[in-house]
Amino acid sequence: MSETYQSRLRKIREEKNIKQADAAEVAGVQRPYLSDFENGKKLGSLSMVLNLTKFYDISLDYVFGRSTLSHIQSPESIAHNEKERILLEIWRRLNEEEKTGLMLLLQGKASGSSAA
Repeated sequence: MSETYQSRLRKIREEKNIKQADAAEVAGVQRPYLSDFENGKKLGSLSMVLNLTKFYDISLDYVFGRSTLSHIQSPESIAHNEKERILLEIWRRLNEEEKTGLMLLLQGKASGSSAA
């Protein structure tokens, strides 16, 4: 039997010693529903899967079998220097609106125009 996205999420939860009740709360479902989900009896919503991947700090590519790299790379592992690491950590804490505003500001700076 091949591994499913539900079983991958269960495996990660167990590896991280996260209680099913805690994961269910983050996922926005009742514990019995999460149990059925992890056992392949329920599909779960996209928002539920996204909430779990963010909580477990894993990539969607891993969950859906497109990558063998389960965990999101840490800023330390991909940054070329300390400044890049700090920028990456800050970036990951921003919401989408803040990211868009920052990108516009940086693109203006890079093109030589002044941002007011």
